[in-house]
Amino acid sequence: SLGLHSSVGLSMQETVHCPRITHNRPCPICAYVWKLYSSKAPDDINIAKKIKAYKRVLANIVVLSDLESGVQKFAFGKKLAEKLSSYLQDQETKYVLHPENGNNFILIKKVVDNYPNYDESRFEMKPTSINQILPNWKDQIHNLVKDLKEKTYDELVAVLMETKKAILNAGEGFEGSPALDNYKVTTTLPDAEVEGGFQNITEVEVDALDSKLSSF
Repeated sequence: SLGLHSSVGLSMQETVHCPRITHNRPCPICAYVWKLYSSKAPDDINIAKKIKAYKRVLANIVVLSDLESGVQKFAFGKKLAEKLSSYLQDQETKYVLHPENGNNFILIKKVVDNYPNYDESRFEMKPTSINQILPNWKDQIHNLVKDLKEKTYDELVAVLMETKKAILNAGEGFEGSPALDNYKVTTTLPDAEVEGGFQNITEVEVDALDSKLSSF
């Protein structure tokens, strides 16, 4: 599993990995999200919701309707992960992911109250060997950890600065945002910015920040 920040950068469409969720390490974007949320200003909270991190799970899958593509990478969120976990924790169905004795999964996605819903997704309760479906699947497995292109802390700070610049340029009332006070439009992090308190919000303890953001 890993964490992602989407809707960041100058385009507000970039996606980057979150070290707080992925590795339990400090993340400057998460610290900024908490500062936005703590301001209690409606505009700040809207921005925070847009750029906050969310958990994703990566997996190797074979799509039965697209066997020509072989083994593919698939990213999914908390709700579907919980759905799968419910099967794995049940003694009668805990082997559903076994390559020889596992089961095919039927993914059914609906939108309920503007949120994705997977409640009707289920495993076929008939064991199926993946070797019968895709004999050379082992040769196509993706190294999901190696494929992750993570940014350093300093690179994430640069992304954050670009995100703040994009927010200012967007206008829409954000110019008066308490969390953007005294922000200087720049692509670097000058000493004045650090002395002005920016460093303080990037050094929030990871555990404390995780606890604060978990319910947000």
